[in-house]
Amino acid sequence: MSATKPNDSITAIFLNILQTSRFLVDEVIADGEFHRVPLADDSPNERSGTYILSLDNGVPIGGLWRGRTTSQWYLWELKSQQCMSDTEKMHRKSLIKKMNAYSVVN
Repeated sequence: MSATKPNDSITAIFLNILQTSRFLVDEVIADGEFHRVPLADDSPNERSGTYILSLDNGVPIGGLWRGRTTSQWYLWELKSQQCMSDTEKMHRKSLIKKMNAYSVVN
């Protein structure tokens, strides 16, 4: 029997959020990079959904963006800002800045 890693639970939670939001994904890549994926209402070969998930610095944070229906990111955080260390807050701010820059370009 293999032990469940804490990150496995976090990616499972985020995967459930994506699937509930009609993202057509079977797995989550938690590397802090953007991943374009199809949405349930996309045309064939279209990928108008984007997600990002980072597990760095002890603060799981991610976002999802439905490119055709919104111009804003839905931010997902496992930890409230009030409970974050200064390093975790800097990581959060950096990821949000990255997501906002992506929105402008795409």
